[in-house]
Amino acid sequence: MKNAWRETCEETLGRKSKQHKAYASTDTLKKIEARKKVKEVLNHSRTTAKKAEAQIRYSEANKEVRG
Repeated sequence: MKNAWRETCEETLGRKSKQHKAYASTDTLKKIEARKKVKEVLNHSRTTAKKAEAQIRYSEANKEVRG
């Protein structure tokens, strides 16, 4: 019963194919590495002022990677 139902569905609807996205470009990978470096600076900053400045730089780098 199950096979008959599946075969009928495949005949009428067809098989669903997966869409493969292209891998990240080298430019994107460079942006990701730059973001990692900024994140490291953010994590190692000790004063509040330096942490706030690093947070701003990290958010800008994150926008570049995502955009």
